[in-house]
This record gives sequence, C-alpha cells and structure tokens, in this order.
Amino acid sequence: MKSASHPVSPSISGPVPEAVANAPIATLSAPAPRAKDPMVSLFRYHLVAELSELERQAQRLRTSRDMESVHRMRIATRKLRAALRAFRDFVPDADRRSISSELQWLAAELGKVRDLDVYEADLADCLRSLPPDDQSALTEHQRLLGLARQRQAEDLNEVLASDRYRALRATLEQFAADLASPATLRRWGEFSIRDGVDAYLDTALAKVARRARRFRAHPRPNRLHAVRIENKKYRYLLEFFQPIYPEPLDKALRAARKLQKRLGDYQDARLAQQSIRAFSSDPNLSSQRPEELLALGRILEAHERKAHRASHRFSKFWSSFKDRQPSFPVAD
Repeated sequence: MKSASHPVSPSISGPVPEAVANAPIATLSAPAPRAKDPMVSLFRYHLVAELSELERQAQRLRTSRDMESVHRMRIATRKLRAALRAFRDFVPDADRRSISSELQWLAAELGKVRDLDVYEADLADCLRSLPPDDQSALTEHQRLLGLARQRQAEDLNEVLASDRYRALRATLEQFAADLASPATLRRWGEFSIRDGVDAYLDTALAKVARRARRFRAHPRPNRLHAVRIENKKYRYLLEFFQPIYPEPLDKALRAARKLQKRLGDYQDARLAQQSIRAFSSDPNLSSQRPEELLALGRILEAHERKAHRASHRFSKFWSSFKDRQPSFPVAD
C-alpha cells in the first residue's frame, strides 16, 4: 500500500498580506470526494467544510449571544486541527505548527466563553435538586457569573474582529486553495483514499486501544482523559471517511460517539469540579459567603458521584465498543 511521506508545497509560513487578511472570506467549495480520488482531496474537502462552518458561526456571534455558536466554533477549530494532524504528511511541518498554534489560540478564546456557558448551565441544572436555602445562597454567584459571561462575550467579539483572526482565516483559505493546485495533484494524485483509509483508521484505533489498556491496568483520571482524547481523534477520522464508506463504518462511528459520550460525562463532571473550585475562590465571581460555599460543596459531592458512575459505565461499554469496530480492510 502506498503511503504519504513527504510534505506538499507551497509553504505558507510567511506573513499573510494585509489586503488578503482584511478581505471578505471567499466562497470556498470542494466536491465531495470518492474512494478513487486522491487522499489530498479528502483533506481539502474537510478543511473547506470546517473553515466555512467557522466563519458561519462567527457571523452569528457578531450579532447575537448564541451559546451554540460558541460551541460549534470550538468544534470547527478542533476538526481543523484534527485534519491537519491526521493528514500531516501533506502539510509542511512549519505550516502545520503555525496554523495549529493559531487554531489553539482561537479555541482558548472561545473556551473562555464556553466554559462559563457550560458552568452556568450545569449550575442551573444542579440547583433544581438543591433545597430552597441552597438555591437562595447561590443567587449572587449566578449574577456574578452572568456579568463575567457578558464581559467575555464582548472580548470574544473583539477577537473575531481582530487582524489576528482575519489572518488565520485567510491563511486557511489560501492553504485550502493551494491544495487544489495542479502541482499538488500531480504530486499526490496517485495516493487515493482507497489506498490510505485502512492505515489511517487502523493506526488511530490502535492508539485508543493502547490508552484504554493503560487505564484498565492502572485506573487514574488522567489516563481516562487520555482515552477520551485518542477516541476523539479516531471519531473525527471516522467522520472524515464515513460518507465514502458508510456501510463498513456506520456501526464503528456510532460506537465511537457512544464511547465519547461515556468519556465526556466523566470529563464534564471533573471539569465542573475544577470550575467550582476556581470560581468559588475568585472574589469577582463569588460572594464567598459560608452558605454559598456550603451549597457549592454539595454540588461538588454530586459531581464526584457522577464521575464515579461515568468511569464505571466506560468500563462496562469497552468490550462492546471493541466488537463494533470495522473489519480491515475497509476499502474495496
């Protein structure tokens, strides 16, 4: 089987011209690839799709307080980074590191708003199970969180209007266009999706299994988180290839999403605990009155129980997950 082993040119690690960075985003398009098409066309297809989604949600955020748009922008940045990582053989190392670093910066800026959104929603959900005195004790905490979210949303709007964001967007647009150049297609035209699908998926699945074995041998929170990270990379790859190979990959993708939900429940509980500790110690986000801290302590204990249950559900589901993975070769 052929494998991609050399980076594609051109390099885009230099600065983006100001006129390009400030230009409106072009209407990018890429045809849905087929199994016989070059692997690089699949890479480009997903870059175009996620870049378009990134800008679509950015436009919505500029005019509304939309929690879902923040979430969708974060997913788009993750999928862009996942594509750059998965198809790294087609990308000069300097370009990949530069673009990934900027996407990581954007994800961190989005995370400042998203983390507050998730915490506010979780707090509101938890409050329904608390007695009235605890609910009353957290009123000021909720008000301060709302003000903090508003400030972070204003900061995010400034980020989306910044030269740095426009330069990132323009760089991705230029890179996606370059991947369709005659030179690129001449270089990689013979390495088809059919040639590479098995190696890409088999490698990613092996990494999930290796992380899971380590956790099961020595159960620790950081090791379960590592399983989640590898499974997310694997799930994105399945999503990249599934439209081309729906029958062999449907069951595997459903299982990967279900596993991600199990692992996500655990991670959400742990992150909620971290947020409670961080926000309750911040005088800008908490009144720090004893009754407030006691109420938050009860929520902490509830999340500890959720984390324990989620860890147990992962262990029960793991054997079923392995049985639902694709049989190789996937390709015709």
